[in-house]
Amino acid sequence: MLFQTTRRLLAGTYIALYSNIGMALRICAGWLLLKYLLYFYLGIGEIDTWGFLFDKSFWLSEKEIILLVLFNLTPFVYIPSIAVAWIRGLMLGEKPWVIHLRFGLRELKFIGWTFVLYISWLVFFIISGFVILIIPGFFLQSVFGNASFLALFVEGVLLLIFGLFVLSPAASLSLVLSAVACDEHLPVGKVFDTVWSLGAPMVLAGVAATLPVMVLTGFYSFLFGFPVTGYPGGILGLFVVEGLNLVAVILASGILTGGYYILRERQMPSGGGPQLPETPES
Repeated sequence: MLFQTTRRLLAGTYIALYSNIGMALRICAGWLLLKYLLYFYLGIGEIDTWGFLFDKSFWLSEKEIILLVLFNLTPFVYIPSIAVAWIRGLMLGEKPWVIHLRFGLRELKFIGWTFVLYISWLVFFIISGFVILIIPGFFLQSVFGNASFLALFVEGVLLLIFGLFVLSPAASLSLVLSAVACDEHLPVGKVFDTVWSLGAPMVLAGVAATLPVMVLTGFYSFLFGFPVTGYPGGILGLFVVEGLNLVAVILASGILTGGYYILRERQMPSGGGPQLPETPES
């Protein structure tokens, strides 16, 4: 069941992207162009942020501070905008404008719920980390020693269990975001029953879906170096790195969409809806 659902989520995410590549380009192109303008027209690439941190004689001007704040706040705007548009496009068949730069009350509610869920998950992360990792870690080190292979192996297994244990509830809770994007109400209590049946597959599928993008980003940066300021490869680097970041947002939103579709499919005899591309159960 775990790997079957994971395979279905992963296949559905890539099928949705391949089948709706035009919609993905319309959703992302406007934000990529906006980041391009912010970066080059406003001269963000010329700001030496490391000099500001380590050189007491270096001071950022008022304009540079404003530009840095604007540039670093853009993810809080374009991520919910892209995610909401992609989820609504797949679930409701809504078509975005040619240039999609929408950020309204729906997107604001989406990012608000994201912060609420993140804070709730952070508390759970700290408590469970203390119980699963810290206490057993001290016990293993006291019994087997710090350098014991057995202790390191057991701690590694505990780390994997901890990762799946804390990320699965977060994935299940994130289904609330899909409901928000579709203007629907999903009680938080209903998603806790899906922690292992749907949350864990969403975690595995999410890692598998976005891992190629992260590898490509790292490989590109490795080829062109890791500059302190700006992007490796100049203008090309901006489009490559930021474009890959937007693809990652689309893929993550696809996992959210697939998870919400499966949840609705399980709750309603008629299924989750006709818009999401069907993927085989086996």
